[in-house]
Amino acid sequence: RKLLEHNWNVSKTAEDLKVERSHLHRKIKLLSIPLRPES
Repeated sequence: RKLLEHNWNVSKTAEDLKVERSHLHRKIKLLSIPLRPES
């Protein structure tokens, strides 16, 4: 949901969630979330 709020911008999402960008990338990969969702 937060990724959608930030137009899939991982840096802005990580800043909003107060986590490091690398940690967010790790979570995204762990949860198998595609970073370029189909429209």
